[in-house]
Amino acid sequence: TAYRRQRQMCIRDRASDAAIRIKRESLEQIATAIAQRELVLYYQPQVNMQTGEVVGMEALVRWLHPQRGLLAPSQFLPVIEDHDMAIAIGERVLDMALSQMAQWLAVGLRMPVSVNVFSKQLQQEDFVHKLRQALAAHPSVPSSALELEIVETSALQDMAQVSGLMHALSLIHI
Repeated sequence: TAYRRQRQMCIRDRASDAAIRIKRESLEQIATAIAQRELVLYYQPQVNMQTGEVVGMEALVRWLHPQRGLLAPSQFLPVIEDHDMAIAIGERVLDMALSQMAQWLAVGLRMPVSVNVFSKQLQQEDFVHKLRQALAAHPSVPSSALELEIVETSALQDMAQVSGLMHALSLIHI
C-alpha cells in the first residue's frame, strides 16, 4: 500500500505539474496577444424588443489568434480571471471601445456602449482614476454613453467596496 500511495502522489504531481505548465503557457500566449494587438472587439446590438430600435451596443472581446482563428472569450478569459493580466485586457478593451465610440460620434452616430469589467479591475484602488484617464483620452465621448457591466459574482464579495465604487463612478462627468 505504501507503493500505491507513492505512485498516486507521483501521478498527481505529474498532473499538477502539467496543469501549471499549461496555464503558464496560456498566460504567455495571452500576454503576446495583448502586445501584438490580437484582441479585437465585436459589437452586439442591444435592441428594444417592443420597438425594434437599437438602443446601444455591447463590446465583446475576441482573440484573433494567428493560428487558431477567432477565439470566443470562453476560450481564453477564464485563464486570466484571477490574474493581473485581467487588468491589462480590461484596460485595453475599455480603450478600444472608447476609440470606437469616438469614431462613431465623428460620423454623427451617438450609441451607448456597454463594456464588461473584470472584478480584478474593480478591486484596484485606482480604478476610478484610470477610468477618468481613459475618458479624458477620448474627450468627444460623453461619460454617460459608457456603461460598465460587472459580470463576475466575485466582485460582489466586498459589498462596501463595490457600493463605494458605484458611488464614485456615478460622480464621473468628463
